[in-house]
Amino acid sequence: MGKSLDSDIVSGKKTFPLILRFEQLSDVEKTSFLTFMKENVNNRSAIIDDLTRSGVIDETAATIGGLNKIALDRLSDFPEKLAEHLKFLVLMIAKRQH
Repeated sequence: MGKSLDSDIVSGKKTFPLILRFEQLSDVEKTSFLTFMKENVNNRSAIIDDLTRSGVIDETAATIGGLNKIALDRLSDFPEKLAEHLKFLVLMIAKRQH
C-alpha cells in the first residue's frame, strides 16, 4: 500500500483507512471507536489490528491499486519522455514508506 500507517496514527492524521473505518460504523459505534482511538493512541498495533479485521486495510490497498492503474493508463496520452517520468513518479509514490 505504500506509506506506513503508523506515523499517521501517531501524529493524529485523518488517513484514508481511518475515514473508511469511520464510514462503516453506526453513530453509537462511532462514539465507541473514537474512545478506542483515544485509549490506544500509543498502541498502534491495536488500531492497525482493528483496521485489518474490519477489511479496511484490504479495501484501501485495492482502492489505491485501482487509482494507480488509472493514473498509469492515462499517461499513455502523454508524450513518451514525459510519460516515462510521470510513470516513475506514480510508482515511487505508490511504494513510498515515509
